[in-house]
Amino acid sequence: MIAAPIPSHESARLAALHRYHILDTSREPVFDDLVGLAAYVCRAPIAVISLIDSSRQWFKSVMGLPYTESPLSMAFCAHTILGRDPFIVEEADADERFLDHPWVIAPPAVRFYAGVPLLTDDGHAIGSLAVMDVVPRTLTPEQRAGVREHLSQMKDLHIVGEGGSVAEALALAQTMKPDLMVLDLSLPDGSGVQACRQVLERMPALRVIIMSIHGESMIVRAALEAGARGYLLKDVAGEQLLQAIRTVLDGQAFLQPCLVQSVLNELRSMMDGAPSRGLASLSPQERRILPLLADGKTNKEIGVELTLSDKTVKNYLANMFAKLQVTKRASAAALYARRQQQEGAAGGVCL
Repeated sequence: MIAAPIPSHESARLAALHRYHILDTSREPVFDDLVGLAAYVCRAPIAVISLIDSSRQWFKSVMGLPYTESPLSMAFCAHTILGRDPFIVEEADADERFLDHPWVIAPPAVRFYAGVPLLTDDGHAIGSLAVMDVVPRTLTPEQRAGVREHLSQMKDLHIVGEGGSVAEALALAQTMKPDLMVLDLSLPDGSGVQACRQVLERMPALRVIIMSIHGESMIVRAALEAGARGYLLKDVAGEQLLQAIRTVLDGQAFLQPCLVQSVLNELRSMMDGAPSRGLASLSPQERRILPLLADGKTNKEIGVELTLSDKTVKNYLANMFAKLQVTKRASAAALYARRQQQEGAAGGVCL
């Protein structure tokens, strides 16, 4: 294990941290909510807000770890504060800085880490908001080579480019103009769902297949809602990968058979009242926002009507989408409209 070097201007950085008088304070909902949202967005079982002191990292909020602090020498987040960009470790057990880290060689067996520095107004990095997972979260070069090998069996298909990030996917789509793109769900600078949505905004005719280690129905549904025409697990057999590509290129959708039943079960549960339970979990303010969203109002218009800032409305919407298990405004509006129809048939029931 290789400890992070001491940041430049360490005395000033520590002074900035201590000015907040936050170390060793009690847990607070606002920080816990932020950690929970980070875990949800990144589909990660572990998330923390870590503050880097002179000899330790202390967690203001933590999810998925049984610790409240650790020695500074063990802190992934101590590496994060050395820069201003996200710090990402794709495979911790293959990274010389972390391969013998106690959290890597023993439970929780961390394999993936991504953190962003928490900056003060005067530019000091005092900690990190970070997520961790127990599995690698991007396609390795070997995995991409395996996909390339399978595709090479199709003589009428040509690989026109490869990339390892959302930015590269967008650039390749614009320059190479492929007929089909295969995206990893987890990318260093975002998600495959995000990349799918952005690339289809620019190239609506492009067909997209998303691959992932995650087969949860909610994640599959989010990918399909973003416009993906296919969803596969990374352990898919080569023949099935080729079948999926053929099917999607022919204008049809393809779900790996082992995923179909779980997706159908979720859709069935939604029709049987799951959306109502999600709607019932909304806070009073969120219940006021939802009808305005369903009316097609923008964040700014909602803010004016409810005397809220654009940023506050955006935060409320993120929480609402998580509770309703949707990723689009249109999906949330559809749930609201369906509930209104149910209430009308039942004589009217308030949210």
